[in-house]
Amino acid sequence: FERMKLGNINIKITYGICRLDCWVQSSQNTRYYYCYYWLSFSPDFLSYLFLSYLWTWKAEMSSPDYPAEALLEKGQELLEAGQPQVALRFFQKGIKHDSGNSELLEALGATYMELGDIENALISLKKCVEVSPEESGNPWMYLGQLQRGAEALENFKKGAALIKRDYETACGNAGPGSMEASHIRMQLSAAYCSLAEMYLTDLCFENEAEKSCEMYLKQALDLNPEDPQALQAFASFCISKNKPDDARIHILKALKGIEESMRTHNDLSAEENFVFELLPFEFRVCTARILIELKEYTKAISLLDQLVEEDDEVVEVWILLGHCHISENDGEAAGECLSRGKEMVTEFLKADADNLLFREQKDRIESLEKKAQNITTGCSSQENAEPTTSA
Repeated sequence: FERMKLGNINIKITYGICRLDCWVQSSQNTRYYYCYYWLSFSPDFLSYLFLSYLWTWKAEMSSPDYPAEALLEKGQELLEAGQPQVALRFFQKGIKHDSGNSELLEALGATYMELGDIENALISLKKCVEVSPEESGNPWMYLGQLQRGAEALENFKKGAALIKRDYETACGNAGPGSMEASHIRMQLSAAYCSLAEMYLTDLCFENEAEKSCEMYLKQALDLNPEDPQALQAFASFCISKNKPDDARIHILKALKGIEESMRTHNDLSAEENFVFELLPFEFRVCTARILIELKEYTKAISLLDQLVEEDDEVVEVWILLGHCHISENDGEAAGECLSRGKEMVTEFLKADADNLLFREQKDRIESLEKKAQNITTGCSSQENAEPTTSA
């Protein structure tokens, strides 16, 4: 604190308390909790940065003597609490205790993925499947997400086969209606969706790509007919086959599942939400894109508004909202949304002027702003309904 020369009042108070506590007693735990208390009440970014550092300090201070299993458990708790950086420290310390622990290697690789460290994620996950190739399908699925083409396909197939094995075992032991079997059934459905998406993207020009894609999607829906992820993937497949009516049926079913998931999430207590897995943010953005492509603008706006409430700093969401309002001939609302998005992407470009994504987003915003201006000035907006979403 002393080196940083910051003027934030909470930092100053925290610093003073730390100095006083150091003088009165030598308890590191007490100093940690003083810092945590004061920084928790500060909205300042630097305060949260210090808070993250203090969590890391706590991890380093308290974990050296724990066995690998305890470090794995604590790391998983921190992941659920939204602290991947700190969880990573526990997993790394666990690996030092037991370098061949496949559960720790999987957790370490998955955390690296969450933090965007692809290189270290690949190293950890490859070592995991080398140590225990038949133990779990999850590391194979993670590897498939990090790779492309035939290599990714083979990893997805291996992962799906192992998850199917575990599902059949759970059904035999506890019955298909058990919580364990239900959980694994969802994993297997997601694995089939990943395989289907390979034939919609990387392997779309392969022989019998369409047939393979449809086969895996039907297997996913046979397992879980109400699975939003499988329904969304099938909607994308129908769009690729130029079947918009079938696509609309499936994406509206997926939207219903998303809305039910949101209601469940909102009804749960804070403690229960730690174990409730909300459908991923990007998945819901993709659902909005498909709704827009199918000209379901009102439903797309409703979904995008929910996403803005959840996180109002995602440029893509503001762009999609602007496009929807243009398609609904609401130039004023479109202009407000596009202005928010443009403000953010302009700041991002100041920090990274060569970023292709930010530049593409800025170009899209400027194109849409012209259409929004045409609406507000009374010009013809026939061309405004043309799709402007990106894949």
